[in-house]
Amino acid sequence: MRYNAFISLTACAIYLILMQSVGAALIFSAALTASTIFGIPVTAASIMFGLIGTYYAAVAGLRGVVWTDCLQALITLLAPLVIIGKVAYDSTVGSLPLRPWDDLQVHKYILDVSFDLTKEENVWSCLVGGAASFLYRTGFDQMVLQRYLASRNLNAAQRTAIVGSLFSALYYLVLMAAAAAMIYRFRDCDPLMSKSVSSLDQLLPFYVKRELAPLLGFSGIFLAGVVSSSTSAASSIVNSQAAVLYVDVVAKYFPISEKWASTTTKALAFASGIIMTAYSLAVPFIGSTMRIFLLINSAVTGPF
Repeated sequence: MRYNAFISLTACAIYLILMQSVGAALIFSAALTASTIFGIPVTAASIMFGLIGTYYAAVAGLRGVVWTDCLQALITLLAPLVIIGKVAYDSTVGSLPLRPWDDLQVHKYILDVSFDLTKEENVWSCLVGGAASFLYRTGFDQMVLQRYLASRNLNAAQRTAIVGSLFSALYYLVLMAAAAAMIYRFRDCDPLMSKSVSSLDQLLPFYVKRELAPLLGFSGIFLAGVVSSSTSAASSIVNSQAAVLYVDVVAKYFPISEKWASTTTKALAFASGIIMTAYSLAVPFIGSTMRIFLLINSAVTGPF
């Protein structure tokens, strides 16, 4: 009874809802960045980024997605490093009158270990609330397991798991440093209070447009990093959902010949990507993209 048809289909449906939500939030974040920096309509940008990720996932398959992800990971890491470097430069030799770094009380925002239950974001809430999500992400997520299974042997799969976890930890540290840099830059002139931005999701693109746009190529590097992150995740999700739908639904209940398997998988990938792209258009009416990601990811992955 543990693995009967009902349980299998229920788990499949939950997984599809989870990853569709995550992919839609990521597509919208990239579209919002492009809109803030270059004035592209958010709707048009969401459709464009969603379809790009869908197309190369459906056409290239898993191997193409993995190699593209490797290149995009480097570009994604470069974007926050540019932000950190620019803020550090402005704090020392730039023309902006920024207060000293040692005047910033980082513990108010990072590594808050107080046992205040009224705070949503401190070390303990992140450890307890994020443990299930990150354990699922590194050890149970179909997207990740698909890469482990594609390895040549067990040792290669173990190396993939270790190196991937280390790179993830490095990336989170870089993002944390970028967040601290944004706090340091805007602590005396909050764009949200001055109505320069309407939501916190626009803070980083606002900084890029204001501070990096005059510097040739820098805004492009940032946009490339955001778009790479979005399309990389979207393509991986599309590829994964196509595999799940084919194995758990089509192959079991609508058996087809092997010669149609590839065509069917590509069709499922296109359908998944189109639904995700349409879903991304509804994200701005739901709330902050980061809040959507954390709430849905933690709530759904907990039972797994």
